[in-house]
Amino acid sequence: MACGDESDGRAPGPGPGGATALLGKLSAAGTGQALEAYGWAKLFAPLGVEQFHWTAGDDGVASPASGLRLTPRDLAQPVEQGSDRRRAHRTVLRS
Repeated sequence: MACGDESDGRAPGPGPGGATALLGKLSAAGTGQALEAYGWAKLFAPLGVEQFHWTAGDDGVASPASGLRLTPRDLAQPVEQGSDRRRAHRTVLRS
């Protein structure tokens, strides 16, 4: 059953993918940058992600709801960095 399907008692409207697409458009409009450029500068580069690809729709705009592609290694980067930070924090607390 799709989100917003009238048969489930909810009003028709965009599902979760539509909300994510809207957030992507608002981010691009608010920053003045394409989603890929903003994502690289503020998210992926600081996390150490080396490669990513955002597929685009027919309109040529990146699809924030389902278009992000990461390698397994790059997908693990935020998890590894979080583990490193937690380890460093525990070391400081024990010193």
